[in-house]
Amino acid sequence: MILVDAHCHLTHLSSTELAIVLNQAAPVKLKTNDDHNQFQSIKIIYILGGTDPQDWILQTELAKQYPFQVIPSFGLHPWWVTQTEQEKSLEQALDQLENQFINQTSLIGEIGLDFIKAQTQKEKDKQIYYFKQQLNLAEKYNKSVCLHIVKAHNEALNIFKNKINLANSKGSSDPTESSALSRSAHAKNNSTLINKSAATLRTPPNRPITGFIHGFNSSIEIANQWIGLNVFLSFGPSICKAQNKKIINLLKKIDTSFLLTETDISKTYDLSNNVLSNNDLSDNMLSDSEISKHKISKHSDISKFSHHTIYDVTQCLAQHTNQSFTDTAQTNLTNLETILKRSLS
Repeated sequence: MILVDAHCHLTHLSSTELAIVLNQAAPVKLKTNDDHNQFQSIKIIYILGGTDPQDWILQTELAKQYPFQVIPSFGLHPWWVTQTEQEKSLEQALDQLENQFINQTSLIGEIGLDFIKAQTQKEKDKQIYYFKQQLNLAEKYNKSVCLHIVKAHNEALNIFKNKINLANSKGSSDPTESSALSRSAHAKNNSTLINKSAATLRTPPNRPITGFIHGFNSSIEIANQWIGLNVFLSFGPSICKAQNKKIINLLKKIDTSFLLTETDISKTYDLSNNVLSNNDLSDNMLSDSEISKHKISKHSDISKFSHHTIYDVTQCLAQHTNQSFTDTAQTNLTNLETILKRSLS
């Protein structure tokens, strides 16, 4: 059986931690429909979330070392965009993405808008600009996207809808988003010279974009709008918290054919803050005492942490959507294959 961790940051782990996480293939007790237990070997496919050029290099090395388990994604995280003061550095990173990395992946990410991190209008405009530029690259090279959207769903939805309208029109591109003239104006506003030829290369041919939003946490209305745009929704360990009633109720109503599971695992990830033990969900879920002990920084806990977390997220998703564990895992895999446009089985 294959489980999908659609979003994680394994490049934040040490080599020892990585070896423990990626070399695991433990048998897990699964309950069948007739209430009999069976043991199956679980393989986990990890989709990495890109943040900046240095992270892309680490991802490339990791994907070469674990080609059947690790799938890289390269993109400029909205936090990194906000924190990077030099416009020239951002433009150079975009050039690196297009010229060095984009052909090594099926996925551009994680990209998007985070209006908690961007507090001023100038910071929001900056995030929007580089979000659009990376969407243009996704269109041009027929790549899918991993989206990070926080407190900015309406803005992100409008950007996607405008692109769909453009793709259905006779125009070849949006001159307000991707033309060399627009980028030159943006550079002037930021007192930095941008290479116009590179800007022109990022003009998209108006192909429809697909992908997924990682860590989705919004309303059913917003969820349905994204699904209507052929964008999948990924959910993490928060769906295993009984107090997260809004998300749990959403999962009971939503189209289950557009869902994914993730851990968002990183060096600072703390299991005790993200997974609630619930014996009604699975015999294999961690107890409260175990949860308090299992943190990603402890090498001895890494294997159990990673394995149980993605197992439990899948189990919680299965329960909330009234599906079997096996069917949920298979749907996750099928959805990921749709997004990446290739078979992973």
